[in-house]
Amino acid sequence: MKTSMKILITVIIIAAVSIIGILWGLSSVEAKAVPQPQPSPTPEILENGWYRFTDPEAGYSFDYPPQAVYISYGKDKGEKYNHVFIDFVEMKGSQSMILVIQPNPKKLSVEEFLTEWYSKKTKKTSQPSFSKEEMGEFFSVDGEQAIRTELIAQESPSSYSFHVIFVNGDKVFITGLAYSVMKATAVTPEAEELFTQILNTFTFIP
Repeated sequence: MKTSMKILITVIIIAAVSIIGILWGLSSVEAKAVPQPQPSPTPEILENGWYRFTDPEAGYSFDYPPQAVYISYGKDKGEKYNHVFIDFVEMKGSQSMILVIQPNPKKLSVEEFLTEWYSKKTKKTSQPSFSKEEMGEFFSVDGEQAIRTELIAQESPSSYSFHVIFVNGDKVFITGLAYSVMKATAVTPEAEELFTQILNTFTFIP
């Protein structure tokens, strides 16, 4: 084989190896650049088979059936505490429970917060005056006064049938049962039952 041919073959081999190396390097960089999902905190497994979700920053916990729900949580811009999205995966109509925690620096009562929140949502120039009966059903969550209200849910547009509001010190907890307006017209009795079961396990922690 002529010397010129040997040189040409050697150059081709070196170029091929170089290209393979570059492509391998690029694939490695791209693989490292893809963000990996962060693992969720390991839940506490209870004797009855349910799991316990705990948020020490906001100071609460609740229990849930792991086979029936999927939990995701995080903060939107401007939020101080994580909100929690609890998808009822075994139920039709995209039923879900959502929990939002807001600072309550003025330590408003449940009634005061609901009136103020209603005014903001409806953009009323003056705060309305509601009787307790008009506000909704009063009960307690872990010893703190709570209210189940339809006032906000009645304002269009809304995918909620009701909200539950309760206060603990300088924090207001707002939760409710929502549904996909594309897949359902209301929450189902089964979803409402599971919502109540989860809410009944709600506990404040120091």
